[in-house]
Amino acid sequence: MWRSCKLISDDSHFEANPNLWRDFIAPEFRQYAPQVVKMPNGGDGWKLWGVEAPLALGLNLASGFGFRNIRPSGVSYSDPDIAGVGDGAQRLREMDRDGVDAEVIYGPVAALGTRYGNLPPEAALAVTRGYNDYLSKAYTAADPTRLLGLAVLPNTSLEDNIAEMMRVKDMPGIYGVSLQMWPSGKPIPTPEDDRFWKAAIDNDVPLTTHFAFGGGYEAEEAAKAKGSYGESGLKVNYCPINRLLCRVSAGSAGVVNVGFNMIQLITFGVLDRFPSLRISYAEVGAAWAPAFAEAADSNYERHRYWSKVELQHPPSHYIKRNFLFGMQDDFLAVRRLIDEIGVDNITWGTDFPHVASNWPNTRELLDGMFDGVPTEVARKIVGGNLARHLRIEPEAVHVAKAA
Repeated sequence: MWRSCKLISDDSHFEANPNLWRDFIAPEFRQYAPQVVKMPNGGDGWKLWGVEAPLALGLNLASGFGFRNIRPSGVSYSDPDIAGVGDGAQRLREMDRDGVDAEVIYGPVAALGTRYGNLPPEAALAVTRGYNDYLSKAYTAADPTRLLGLAVLPNTSLEDNIAEMMRVKDMPGIYGVSLQMWPSGKPIPTPEDDRFWKAAIDNDVPLTTHFAFGGGYEAEEAAKAKGSYGESGLKVNYCPINRLLCRVSAGSAGVVNVGFNMIQLITFGVLDRFPSLRISYAEVGAAWAPAFAEAADSNYERHRYWSKVELQHPPSHYIKRNFLFGMQDDFLAVRRLIDEIGVDNITWGTDFPHVASNWPNTRELLDGMFDGVPTEVARKIVGGNLARHLRIEPEAVHVAKAA
C-alpha cells in the first residue's frame, strides 16, 4: 500500500517573491536581481535584467485553482488564496495539507536556464550566490530534513560553476546542484566539462536537471555551422548522429529535448569516462523511455560506422544505468512498463506550485496510479529512488501531518 510510504517529491519549485532573497545579494549587485512589476492586466510579472518583456505569473502559480480556473497570466503575489509564494514555513504548511513528507526545491521557472537575464558575469555570480545563500540560510532552514534545496549555477564559466558547486555542497539545506547549461556554461558540450563531472563525482554531489540542460539540437547545429565544434575538439559528425539517434515518435517536444540531452552525454563519451555519473531528470515522464532506448540502439547500429562514433555499450545501457526519470501522473509507466524502464530509475514529483501539480489533492491522484502496485515498488518510486540519489535516508524525513 503506497500510503505507508514516505512521499519525497523530485520536482517542486521556489516561486516566491524575489524580494525575499534580495538582501542576500551583495549590495552593489542588488540592482541586477529580478524585479517584480505590474502587468497590463493587473497581475505581477518578473522583469529580468536585459530582457525586454517581463514574464507574467500564471501557470507557474496554478496550484489550488482547479483545472477549470487556471489562469496563464493575471496572477499576483497579493492574491489571498494563492499557494507557493511564501517562505519555508508556509511551504511546510502547504506540504502538510497535501500529505507530502519532503520535496526538492528547484529554482524559479522564470530563471531556469536564463541566468536571471543577460547579466554581466560578475553580477550573475553575485545573484546566483545570493539565491543559494537564501535557499540554505533562510528558506530550507524552516526544516532542512523536508525542504531539500537544489543550488543553481552562474553558468559564467567552467571555473565559476565548479567553484559554486564546491562552495554550496556542504551548506545546510542544499542536497545537490541543478544544471541549466553544460558545465562550461555553454549551450553545447566541450571537453573541459570533464573537470566538472570529475569534481561532482569525487565530492559526491548529486546532479539534477529540470527537463534538460544546454541548448539542444539547435545549439549543436549553430556550433557546427560556425565550426566551433572542431575548435573544441569534437567531431562535427556528432551533430547528425545525435539527431538520428533521437528518431523516435514522441508526443512532446520536451521529451525530444530530454532524449537529445541524454544522447549528447552518451555520444560524447561522458558516460564511458564517468560510468558512475547519474543525473535526475525532473518532470519528463517515464513511459517513453523504453521505446526511445530501443530506437536509439537501432539507429546507433545503422549510423555508427560512417559517423565513427564508437561506444562501449549500446545507448539503452546508459539510459537504464545513468538516468532517473521523474514523472507526475504517468499511469502507463507505473502500471505497465516498470520492468522495461527499471524500478530503480523512476522518481515522482508534484511540480508544486506549477500547472502540472494536483495540490492539494496529490494523495487522491496517487491512490489511482498505485492501485494494486506492490508496496516495495511504490516505496522506491515515491521517495526511495530519489532519496538514494540525494544521499539521504527516507526514514530521517519527518512525516507530513496530513492523514
